[in-house]
Amino acid sequence: RNRYGQLGISRTFVVSSPTMLASSDTCRKKIKYIACGEEHTVFLLEDGGVLTCGSNLYGQLGRGVIGESYTRPAAVMDLMGSVVSQVACGKYHTLVVEKDSGHLFSFGQGTCGQLGRTVLGNTAIPVLVSGTWLPLDSLHDFTLGTPVDRGDIIRRIFAGGEQSFAVVVLPGITPIGPECDFRTVCSAESPLFLSYKLVKQMLDFALI
Repeated sequence: RNRYGQLGISRTFVVSSPTMLASSDTCRKKIKYIACGEEHTVFLLEDGGVLTCGSNLYGQLGRGVIGESYTRPAAVMDLMGSVVSQVACGKYHTLVVEKDSGHLFSFGQGTCGQLGRTVLGNTAIPVLVSGTWLPLDSLHDFTLGTPVDRGDIIRRIFAGGEQSFAVVVLPGITPIGPECDFRTVCSAESPLFLSYKLVKQMLDFALI
């Protein structure tokens, strides 16, 4: 399905086999993570940049305009200069976490409150979600006994069809886990692949 160019191949017809992304300077950078909405796609690059393509009916591509679709991945200009560590897509909205500040941004459809703003409505540029967000480095300060400001440190973000979720760490309350950066592999959250050895171990355990 590629009606709005969400495959990023500069065309809108259906493609039934793997096809290379449309060539551009930004696409030559290494892609580390991909999130997909109903009709749009978000690419997280190794350097923390963000590319988007597909339907932009509600501004979910973050390009500053609403309505026009894009068949070629391009950078979200309002995030240029920021290092993004996490991205998530709802049906028609997008979430990103800025690594150094810990800030959560949202854009796209917001008529159901999924953007986390005090007013309902759509937005075509990344908007800061209200909250007392702290960078992950605040955890290191806390473990060293240094006082930290009260606030939330985002552990991981998720998006449903018309909902958004953030798992947060509360300094001094929530156990400190490994950093969750979608550009790197977190062994604790990676898929567990079945093998003959693992299945045998599971069966042996069940028989005990």
